Amino acid sequence: MLKGTLLRISIANSLFLLANRFLYRFFSRLRANLRTEDARPFRKRNPRIAKALTSKYTPGIGASLACFLLGLYPQTQTRISLAIYSVTGSLEFVYNALREKGWFENKPWETIRGMADRAFMSPILHPTNPNILPTSLQGISPITSPAHPAVASLSCALLHPQTPSCLTAFLQQNLLSIPPLARTVSKVMLALSLLRFKSLLVHPINTTNILCRKILSITAVLSAAIGSAWGSICLFNSILPGSLLRTQRFYLSGALAGAPFMFFGAAGYRSHFIYFFRLALHSAWKVGVKRGLWRGWKGGELWLLAVSWAVTGAVLESRPSAVTGPGMRKMLAWVRGDGYVDQAELRAKKKGKRAVAE
Repeated sequence: MLKGTLLRISIANSLFLLANRFLYRFFSRLRANLRTEDARPFRKRNPRIAKALTSKYTPGIGASLACFLLGLYPQTQTRISLAIYSVTGSLEFVYNALREKGWFENKPWETIRGMADRAFMSPILHPTNPNILPTSLQGISPITSPAHPAVASLSCALLHPQTPSCLTAFLQQNLLSIPPLARTVSKVMLALSLLRFKSLLVHPINTTNILCRKILSITAVLSAAIGSAWGSICLFNSILPGSLLRTQRFYLSGALAGAPFMFFGAAGYRSHFIYFFRLALHSAWKVGVKRGLWRGWKGGELWLLAVSWAVTGAVLESRPSAVTGPGMRKMLAWVRGDGYVDQAELRAKKKGKRAVAE
């Protein structure tokens, strides 16, 4: 069974690579032929078809038809994972292209403090209210009695009864979780740094400083995320009525726990966000199927692969620099038969030569 599965996977990959290169070259030559003077009568008779076939995006979009050959993959988790990876990657490349065009220049990102200020609520705002607990919760007063008198929320009384301030409990939790997290992150980062052993020998001080900054930033963000995961429960239970979003508030807690990962994006570690986004999509899809919220259709992941591959090819053709990473650009160029080259570097060299010539 395992041998048959591996055989199907290898055949699917080989046919995909062959068909992708064949379709890309076919549409490239067709586009070049239709732009010649001999094809003018055809362009006049069929203006819409000619416009579609002579577009610079046609080779990349046409090559995406090769994704349907990946249907030879077994009906396993691999096909769904490939579809999610391809979709999120194409969305990231589209975002990079739009940002290079200046779409998000005057749109500052939200900060964690800015989002928290809008939802701020505290007993300090209501000092004359003698009823700490609502009437419907008087029956559970024995549970809240051992809590600190300044605690006015049931969740706070259960999670941190001896600490009246949620912020203080949040900071204490972070301080206690930082040492073990730092040790774990240090081990992982030191193991990964062995892959760049040459740079460590050439530039030991600079490489060590970069490694230390990564360890500290990752530790701080992970600690803040873990603390926010449970700390936000106190926040929502204190500012939201009991009948509002009884179960959905835990989803909001998960979203707030992911807010510290915005610092990864500011530091250039967008891959962490993309990884968690893929996991969220996968989990949401499985939960929806289990609860009957939606049903998948046969071969749906192949359509997602084809569309995302077409979008990626169009972005690579129009703005190669929008594709993250020179390794990714070289891999995509190699898959479509252009050789193991970086299209962004080639385009930059051409622009430099034109500038020198002018």
